[in-house]
Amino acid sequence: MMTFALYALHVGSVVWVGVDARKRDFSGSRFANKTWQWVVGALLLWIIVFPVYLFKRGNAPLKGSQPGPRPLTPLSHVAGFPVEPVRQGEEPAREKSLERLWDR
Repeated sequence: MMTFALYALHVGSVVWVGVDARKRDFSGSRFANKTWQWVVGALLLWIIVFPVYLFKRGNAPLKGSQPGPRPLTPLSHVAGFPVEPVRQGEEPAREKSLERLWDR
């Protein structure tokens, strides 16, 4: 039963890599710059290629997207208050909840 679960995890993650890599532009990557390279690598050397893919996909923009500021991530809301992006030339606003955290 455990073997089946490991195979299912392997195949499922390889399928996800293929679907996700097709949406991204890896043209600047020296490791793998085409979808088929990611899929074959994940099939043959999953323990190495899958973590590398997870790392590299953060730097690969979606195909057809304009370069710009990165979207907020779920970790942007740590400690219960949202982190607002700061525009160039503006000072960041101090959150009252942040001030309360430091005053404790």
